[in-house]
Amino acid sequence: DLSRSMMAEDLKPNRVEAAKQKIKDFVALFPKDRIGIIIFAEKVFTMLPLSTDLDLILKMVDQVKIGPLGDGTNIGDALALGVGRLLQSQAKSKVLILLTDGVSNVGMLTPLQAAEMASENKIKIYTVGIGGDKDARIPIGPNLFGTQRYQMIPGGSVDEKSLKEIARIYRDWE
Repeated sequence: DLSRSMMAEDLKPNRVEAAKQKIKDFVALFPKDRIGIIIFAEKVFTMLPLSTDLDLILKMVDQVKIGPLGDGTNIGDALALGVGRLLQSQAKSKVLILLTDGVSNVGMLTPLQAAEMASENKIKIYTVGIGGDKDARIPIGPNLFGTQRYQMIPGGSVDEKSLKEIARIYRDWE
C-alpha cells in the first residue's frame, strides 16, 4: 500500500519505511521461494514479477516510494492483479500477502470480490494491517515558519473487519 496515509509517523520513521524493513526481514526467511511485488495506491502496478533472485527482490523493496500511483487505496484491483500473476505460476501453493494501513476507497473490484477470485483459484490471502493509531496524522509540509504541519488520515485507520473477512474467504473451500 503506497497511499499517502502510509506517510503517517505513528511507526518510525513512518509506516512505509517500517513496512519496507519488515518486508525485507520476511523475504529473507524464504530465500528459495518465488516472490513478486505489486504496489498500489489509486492505481496498481507490478513492480516485480515472481522471482527467486533475493538480491533483486530486496533492491526492489528499497525502491518503493509513495507518490506516483495516486492518492486512493485500491485494494481490490491490487489483489486481482496478484491473482492474475499467480495464475501464471506452476507452484503448488499460491499465497498473496496484502499489507495495507487503510480502507479501500477506489477501484473496479471490491476487496471481497478479488478475495473470491483468489479463493476460486485456490490462492490464499494473508492480510497484514499496519499502523492503526486512530490519532495518526500525515505530514503535509511546513508552514510559513518552517514548522511541519499534519492532517488526520482521510478515511480513518486500518479496516480490521474487512482484512479479516478477506483472509477468511479462502477457508470456505478448504
